[in-house]
Amino acid sequence: SEKQVIALLAAAGGTIVLAEHIKGIFKGDSRQTDIQKLIQLGFVQAHSPKFSVTEAFASSLAATWDLSSWHDILLKYSIKWLSQQPASALVDESTNLLIHTVKTAGERKKWSEVIQLGRALEKFLVYYKRWQAWADILKLIIEAAKALSDSKTQAWALHQLGTRALYLGQTSEANSLLTQAQTIRKAIGDKA
Repeated sequence: SEKQVIALLAAAGGTIVLAEHIKGIFKGDSRQTDIQKLIQLGFVQAHSPKFSVTEAFASSLAATWDLSSWHDILLKYSIKWLSQQPASALVDESTNLLIHTVKTAGERKKWSEVIQLGRALEKFLVYYKRWQAWADILKLIIEAAKALSDSKTQAWALHQLGTRALYLGQTSEANSLLTQAQTIRKAIGDKA
């Protein structure tokens, strides 16, 4: 059970994981005893009530353990959790974990999940004024949409990037991105 906790935290890439997420992933078991033992051993850091693996340990685990099943567990959990409309403050505390999770999904070419999680996360990145993260996630969604030949999602993400550029005063970039979105939408007959 201690290895499972370490694997989960390593799959989080050293980002801080709320105790609520650990409890959710382990189906109501907070793994508190395991976590305390791992803290005593120096493998886990407490950021009460949040936890992470130590930096040095995270990179060595990623190099030696196959964490793909834990990446999948974290991805599936994140999509489900965010779809349940959690409190904004909890999402704010979880943003770095969610960004790491969607980027890892992109590296693993889990395109459908990138779109699901990315779209659910996108509105919070706007709300929290995480401008660069917003752009990074939208570009990842575009990559996923292209890989899946999903023109509608691609047009939506281009529109969002154009909106972002307009908001930041980058009018020529905004015009280019919004025109690309409009062209795709016309081509697929998206009247809305």
